[in-house]
Amino acid sequence: MRGDCMKHFSAFIILAVAILMPVLCSAAVPTPTASGKPAKPPAAASLEVVIRLDGTTGAKNRARNLQVFVCRQEVIEEIRSVRKTGSIIAQQSGPYQALLSDLPFMAGRAAKASVAEMITDQKGHGTFTNLQPGSYILFASYHDSTGAGYWMLPVTVTPKKKTRITLSRTNTTEYVQNK
Repeated sequence: MRGDCMKHFSAFIILAVAILMPVLCSAAVPTPTASGKPAKPPAAASLEVVIRLDGTTGAKNRARNLQVFVCRQEVIEEIRSVRKTGSIIAQQSGPYQALLSDLPFMAGRAAKASVAEMITDQKGHGTFTNLQPGSYILFASYHDSTGAGYWMLPVTVTPKKKTRITLSRTNTTEYVQNK
C-alpha cells in the first residue's frame, strides 16, 4: 500500500513539474520583441510637484509637509465617492466641516490606491522618482482655519523629461472657505 502511494505521489510531482516548469521559466525571461531581442522595461520617469497657496507666511507654512499621492487613474471614482458622504454633515455643520470630515477618508483611499507617495519639503516642493511613464491622478489635501481644499488632478508622466505640476488655490478640485 505504501509503495502505491509513493508511486502516485512521484507521478504527481513529475506531472506538476512538467506543467509548471514552462510557466515558471517564461516568467523569468523577458518576452522578445519583433527583432528577437528582449523587450526593455519602460524608462523610469519623474514628477516634480510644487505647491503654491498664496504669498502669506501662513500659506507657505501650509504648503510644507503635505502628503501627496500618485494614483492609477481608474481609482478616481473610489476616492471621489467618499466626498459624496459629506452632504449629511454639510446640512448639520456646514460645508467646511463636511470637507474637513471627508479629507482624511479621501486621503486614506488615495494612500491605499497609490503607486507612490511623498511629503513636500519646507518650501512645498517634492519629486516622485522611478515612476513608470503613463497617466495618473495626483491627490493632495490641505486645511487651516481659513479654508480647506484638495487636488485630484490628472497628470501624464513622460520618460523624456521631468514632468512638473504646480498645485495652487486656482487649480484645486474643491476649496471651501471657513465662514
